[in-house]
Amino acid sequence: QLFEKPCSAGLDWCALPVRLEFCPPHATFNFFNFPVDSSGQIKKAVFFPGTGYTCKEDLFQRIGQELGQAGWSVVPLDWQVIPFKDIDTIAEACDMAVGFAICALEGEGLEYCDDLLFVSKSLGCISALEYSQLFDLEARHVLLTPTPDALALVKTSTEVACAVIGDEDPLMDSSSLVSFGEKHGFPVFVVKGTGHALKYDDPLITEIITSRLVSFVNKELGLHA
Repeated sequence: QLFEKPCSAGLDWCALPVRLEFCPPHATFNFFNFPVDSSGQIKKAVFFPGTGYTCKEDLFQRIGQELGQAGWSVVPLDWQVIPFKDIDTIAEACDMAVGFAICALEGEGLEYCDDLLFVSKSLGCISALEYSQLFDLEARHVLLTPTPDALALVKTSTEVACAVIGDEDPLMDSSSLVSFGEKHGFPVFVVKGTGHALKYDDPLITEIITSRLVSFVNKELGLHA
């Protein structure tokens, strides 16, 4: 069962393949309750997870905590209710995720943000880039293990703060991402000996590399400048 849903932010109608039972309730935007930081700026960070990598993962949690402490309003998306295993193509999965994001972020007032950040992982990178282009949002992107399909969406006008990749990632060649980053002006952190999950068998080593990745993202976002 598909449905059409009225949307804000410059679109009259959206007809993406969002199944009604997967669509989350959305907030009603209230400008007077909109959070601002100590400088009076409106700053929001939206987290777009992967299909099996949720916003409860330690890396996402710690980046979110750092942003929250720096005055950002953090909005994590949770599309675990979407049956990605039953979806045949990446394109269909991304359409479903973007449709979910449209519902979840309705009323968040992203178009009013002075600084908007999208932190994304894997399929979430595609969804974040598609969403920002769909609504013509000036968002900065942190791309964690982006796929080639995600890079195809990066335009000259797209602002990518940084990217992270494992040198054993089966979905994306790390050297290709480094070259792409050099061409488009953003740094890439290559994690040695890890695949798409950015984890090691040893939890202690995973904790160490997670701390380094958080520090890298902090630096590139200028959180502790």
